Amino acid sequence: MGKKVSIKNIANMRIGLTVPDIRLNRVIEPGKTISIDEEILDEAMGFHGVEQLFAQQLLVITDEAARKSLEHTGVKVDLEPEEIMDKDEIIKLLETGTDLEV
Repeated sequence: MGKKVSIKNIANMRIGLTVPDIRLNRVIEPGKTISIDEEILDEAMGFHGVEQLFAQQLLVITDEAARKSLEHTGVKVDLEPEEIMDKDEIIKLLETGTDLEV
């Protein structure tokens, strides 16, 4: 096993990563983050459905270095901090005007 990559579900729904060809079957609850082997994710990105979850930004890779290493797969590399936030974090940002702990 290689380097682990953190994937965050920023959608307001449960998302399943299921690719039987590579024996990948993970469910990510809204606002939760999972770790997955970078090599497995790289291979999964070859499947249109998985690629679309990232293209539509339902799932994001939280680590900038990992995003850059997977850039060849079509993962959006340059994300604003707000693009990685889930619903609760965005509400807090709107209410307080800052994402810093208050």
